[in-house]
Amino acid sequence: ILLLILSFAMIFSLVSCSQSRTAMKLGDSSINENMYRFWLSTYKADFLSYYNNSVDSASFWQQMATDDKTTEQYAYELINQNIKYILVGIKLFRDYGLKIDADVSLAINEDIEEKIDFYGGRSSLNTMLAKYGVNVDILKDCYIAEEKLYAVYDYLYGSNGVEAMTDAMLDSYYRENYSHVRYLVIY
Repeated sequence: ILLLILSFAMIFSLVSCSQSRTAMKLGDSSINENMYRFWLSTYKADFLSYYNNSVDSASFWQQMATDDKTTEQYAYELINQNIKYILVGIKLFRDYGLKIDADVSLAINEDIEEKIDFYGGRSSLNTMLAKYGVNVDILKDCYIAEEKLYAVYDYLYGSNGVEAMTDAMLDSYYRENYSHVRYLVIY
């Protein structure tokens, strides 16, 4: 009976891992729960690296980042915004009929193979990635989704983009929105 129960538990867990729910949806494009969890954890690590020397502590997250938001609320909004950008990129990539360049696909595959070699095999890498709610295949999907966003950006605003910025437009934008400050440090 115990063996039968364990068998059902394993089958259920495998099915639940392969059928991830949708976390965000825009039209016919979506980001599943596993991809969302991966980006949430990696962006959180980046945020901690930049703002708290990679130390994850309750006191850091509960301090006020702005007048009305804790650091946790502020980071969560930024992270969600970045994930939404990826979702919009996925949708626009499809809408514009763009394709991932062969060299980009090759670079993604080489990066994943390098990770597989580093961790001593696909199953070892999958074990490490499970902490983030993904496996090698979902990691590849995340990388492809990010590259779709970059491809859309290049298509629209790249050097030959349909909405490419001119030097005059950039200069005008910087003059209206930025200040130039020169610092002099004396030791």
